[in-house]
Amino acid sequence: MRWRRFLKRWYSSQLYSTLCALMSLTSIRPAGSTVLRVNTTWPTEIFVQDKSQSQSCNKTYHFGQSGHYVLWIFPVNTENGSHFECNIVEAKSPVDIYIPIYIAIAVYVGVLILYIVWKQIYRKKLLKKIFYCLETDRLVNSDLGSPNNIAPSNSVALESVKKPEKPKSARLKSLDTFRGISIVVMIFANLGGGEYWFFKHSRWNGLTIADLVFPWFVFIMGTSIVLAYNALYKKGATMRGIFFKIIKRTIILFAIGVILGTGKDRNGVDLQSIRIPGVLQRFSICYFVVATVEMLTARIDDPHRYKWFHPIRDFVHLWLHWLVALLLLALYLCLAFLLPVPGCPMGYFGPGGALVFGLNRTSLLNCTGGSAGYIDKYIFGENHIYQHPTCKDLYQTGPYDPEGILGSITSIFITFLGVLAGKVLLVYPDWVSRTKRWILWAIILGSIAAILCDFSQNEGTVPINKNLWSISYIFLMASTSFVLLTFCYYIVDVQKWWSGGPFYHAGMNSILLYVGHELMKNYFPWQWKTSETHGENLAADLTGTSLWVLTAIYLHYKKIFLKI
Repeated sequence: MRWRRFLKRWYSSQLYSTLCALMSLTSIRPAGSTVLRVNTTWPTEIFVQDKSQSQSCNKTYHFGQSGHYVLWIFPVNTENGSHFECNIVEAKSPVDIYIPIYIAIAVYVGVLILYIVWKQIYRKKLLKKIFYCLETDRLVNSDLGSPNNIAPSNSVALESVKKPEKPKSARLKSLDTFRGISIVVMIFANLGGGEYWFFKHSRWNGLTIADLVFPWFVFIMGTSIVLAYNALYKKGATMRGIFFKIIKRTIILFAIGVILGTGKDRNGVDLQSIRIPGVLQRFSICYFVVATVEMLTARIDDPHRYKWFHPIRDFVHLWLHWLVALLLLALYLCLAFLLPVPGCPMGYFGPGGALVFGLNRTSLLNCTGGSAGYIDKYIFGENHIYQHPTCKDLYQTGPYDPEGILGSITSIFITFLGVLAGKVLLVYPDWVSRTKRWILWAIILGSIAAILCDFSQNEGTVPINKNLWSISYIFLMASTSFVLLTFCYYIVDVQKWWSGGPFYHAGMNSILLYVGHELMKNYFPWQWKTSETHGENLAADLTGTSLWVLTAIYLHYKKIFLKI
């Protein structure tokens, strides 16, 4: 009965947290007019009321970009009295905001086709053959020789000598390709994403393209840890040496993250308001925990040594990982739903703010993120967390850090799932069994996420939420990670239909590209000031992203790689 009362109270608090107050935009005098600018991402609800609050009208309309609209407010007299009505008229048609995307796709497809054609010409030495034939015809026509005399007699012998082939690297190209896709999408989204809403992070619940890349990176890191440590143990590395590397890399990642966070303040660094959590800081925490557990359990794997648990050897072999991961997940659930937060309902994890109310219209002003926000403010202080969360303008909230402490726990869990993907590579002998296993895990995790969020983006028992790194979010992201890894592995490493480029090159230097784009974000030619149209913003952001991809390609061929 106690749990039923708790769930009933918790569901009620979540339900009422979605009731947002309307914002007052302007006042209009009788026979007057005014001009308003509205957001075109979502439908807008317009509520007009007279001063006496006795008459009102309500309209919900999805406005288009660059469109001009007229809202007519006119009185209507009936037998029962008078009232006024509202009518929206389109004065200027909006533009199609997706045309710049179509043009960009066409340009990149054209460049890809030209590259493929040139590569085939270069491989088959078609230009050399053409010039050879032209030279032969010229000599024959001028009676200066014959085709047999054009080249020295020993040229054929020289060409027939094959150069010794370099030993092929055992590095998994699909993993670097997956990492490259993530870093390229992340750079594009961070530069602005053409100012499209789906290339920006969700305001609170929901999922956009920008919300995908961070958990993908964390997942890839888990997979890379397994492969790297397996190679180190084969080389005879000691546990002491490996642990020293873990400590070193953790400190460097955390330090770089803090330093990058301070560079955004053009008025100078104020130690009283320096942000402590961050993207690389969370990477460092996940890396430390997962790498330490892997160090304690890693061994040189022999696929033939598994006996009775052979069908589930990836699961059984990681029993300590699963123990740690499930304990951390239990800790997260207890803190998220059972930790009392002053002034907030038990288990509340909504956006809070000045425009959101709980039961009986109680204020949720300081309840952003529930226990997640409370823990960060308690440990770091309000001045040392992110001051401009995505929910701030819409819900009129205070500071909230999406890379805070509570979300780090679920981030560690998805890193463990990345370790699972890496173990599949080691303990399953062929590509068929590996891909089947990955797809199975994708289905299991995706089903759990779907049940938790009730097959929706904004609803369900646990909504999908990147700001909180909710459990439905991490399960869904792990599922997509398994799918994308399977796709890249099959077409890059198995069938070799695709070399992975140019994403493969970006994935080989992901940390350099991330730090570089953060440092050069406000410098030309990576970024410049544009108008508010999608076309100009998309051109600028794609240019900046393409420059970083070209930088990665150049560094790859120069064999310059930044590793920590």
